Amino acid sequence: MSPPSAQPAKELTSTLPSLPPTTPSPAPTPSSSELFDKDEKKLDDSPETSLAPGEYNPAVTGHPWRIKGPTLLLVLFLTLGSNFASSSISPLKSTLKRELGVDNAQYANLDTADSLINTVLPILSGIAIDYFGPIAGALYSSIVILLGTILAGVAASTRSYPLFLVANIITGLGSSTIETSQSKLYSFYCLGGGIMGFVYGLDIGIGRVYNLAGKLSAVPIMEGTGSYAWTFWVSAILCAFTFLLTVSLALYERTFPACARVPTGRQAAVFAAKQLAPGQAPASFGRRWKEERKYFVMSLMALPACFWIMDVSQLLQAGAVNAYTSNLADAISTTRNKSKAAAGYTSAIGQIIPIVLTPCLGMIFDRFGRRMHWVTWTASLYVLVFALLAYTTVQPLVPSILGSLALATNVLPWIASIPLLVPDQARLGTAFGVYKSLNSCGSVIVTVAAGAIQDRTKPGRTEYNTVFAFLIAIKAFDVLLGLSYNLFDKRYLHGVLRSNDKQLRRLEEEMSEEERLSGLRKPIKAVTVAALGVVGAMIVTAWVLYLVYAV
Repeated sequence: MSPPSAQPAKELTSTLPSLPPTTPSPAPTPSSSELFDKDEKKLDDSPETSLAPGEYNPAVTGHPWRIKGPTLLLVLFLTLGSNFASSSISPLKSTLKRELGVDNAQYANLDTADSLINTVLPILSGIAIDYFGPIAGALYSSIVILLGTILAGVAASTRSYPLFLVANIITGLGSSTIETSQSKLYSFYCLGGGIMGFVYGLDIGIGRVYNLAGKLSAVPIMEGTGSYAWTFWVSAILCAFTFLLTVSLALYERTFPACARVPTGRQAAVFAAKQLAPGQAPASFGRRWKEERKYFVMSLMALPACFWIMDVSQLLQAGAVNAYTSNLADAISTTRNKSKAAAGYTSAIGQIIPIVLTPCLGMIFDRFGRRMHWVTWTASLYVLVFALLAYTTVQPLVPSILGSLALATNVLPWIASIPLLVPDQARLGTAFGVYKSLNSCGSVIVTVAAGAIQDRTKPGRTEYNTVFAFLIAIKAFDVLLGLSYNLFDKRYLHGVLRSNDKQLRRLEEEMSEEERLSGLRKPIKAVTVAALGVVGAMIVTAWVLYLVYAV
C-alpha cells in the first residue's frame, strides 16, 4: 500500500486541533481502546501552545459570543415541536377517550407511548451522540419526530387508536435523543463562560413555554376548527419548522473553526487508528468500527459509581411527576366539576412560574451551589400539592400554582449535577442517556399503574383519591432521599454538589487526579453491574405493563 501524502495528515491534525501531531515511534503501539480514551481526554486538555493561529481553547477562554450566541439560540428551539406535541395530549384526554373508544389505562398507554421506546433508546443514542456528535443526533431526531407527528395527525383524522400508538412510539424515537443532543451542545458551548447553570435553567424554562402553548391551545384549536385532529396537525407543522432550524444549525456549525465544533468519539477513533498504523492510508469506517466497537459497551462501564447510585435511587420519582402533570386537567375537571376548557387553562397555569423561576434557580446554583437541598424541598411541595388536590375542596388554582413551584425545581438539580458526577465530557452523552432512560421507565410504570388504579375506582369526585395516595407515597420517600444525598455528597464526593462555581474551580485546582477519581467517583464494576441489572428490570417491567394494558 502506497504511503499517503502529507496533505491528508495535515487535514486530520487540523480536524482535531487539541491533539498533538502524530509521529512514528519504535515503541510498542498501545491498543486502539487505550488510544481512544487518551485522545478523547486531550480534546479538552491540550496546552495553548498546540493551538493553530486563529484558534482557542474553549475550556480556558470560552467561546466568543459571535459563535455561542446564535448557536445557543438555535439549540433552544430544537424541542419546540416535540414539546408542543406531547403537552397538547393531556387537555384532550376526555375527547380522545370518547373518539377512540378507550379506557383510562389505554389512554395512559397512549400518553406514555413515546416514553416506552425511550426506556431503551436514550442509552444507545447517548453513546452514539458521544461518538458521532450532537449535531448528527439532532438531525436524526428532528426527522423522526416530524414523521411521528404527521402519523399522529393521520391517526386523529381516521380515529385509529393503534396508529396513534405507533405514531407516539415513532415520535419517542426522536424526542429523547434531541434532548440529549441539546444537553451535550450546552455543556460544550458554555465551557469557560460561567453560565452553565443559567443556560440549563433557561432551556427548561423555554421548554415550559412550549408546554404551556400546547396545553393552552389544544382545546381552542379543536373548538375553533371543529375537529380535535387539527391540534395534532398544528404540532406537525411546528415540527417541520423545528427541522428547518436544525438544518440551519448544522450548516452554521460548518462555518466554525475546528476548535468551536463539538469533538466526537469518531474523530478520536480516526486519530487512534492512524496511530496504530502510521504511514498507512486512513482507516475506513468499517475498519474503525471493528477496532472501536468495544467503546459502546465500555461507555457504560466507564461511568462513575456515584452516578449510578444516585440515578438508580430516583427510579419512580420522575414517573410520579409525569403521572400528575398528564392527569392534572382531567383531575381538576373530575374533582372540581369544571369544564374541559377551564380545567385545561387551570392546569396550564402550572407551566407559567417555571418559565421565570427555573433560569433564576440555575443562577443560584452557579453562585451558591446547594443543589441537593432542592430535592427535599421539591418532594415536600409535591406531597402538599397532591393532598390538596385529592382530599380538599380548595380552589384548584392553589395546588396548580404550588405545583408550578415544585415543577420549577424538579429537574434542574439533577440536570445541573450530572456534569459534576460525570466530569468526563467524552461520557456525558451516555450519562444523560441513562438518566433519561430511567426517567422514561418510571414514567411508563407509574403512569400506567395510576391509570389502572383509577379504572378500579368508582367514578366520581373521589375517583383520583387512590391515585394520589399512590403518588404521595412515592414523593414522601423522595423527601428522605433528598436528605440522604447531602450526607452522601459530603462523605463521598468532597462536597461537589453543594459547591458553587468558585468552590468547584478551587476543588479542581487543589485536588489531585487520584483524589478526583478515588472512591465512588471512579467506575466500580460491582456497582455498575448491579445498577445495570436494576435498569434492565425497570425496562422489562415498563414493557410488560405497557403491553398488558395496551391489549
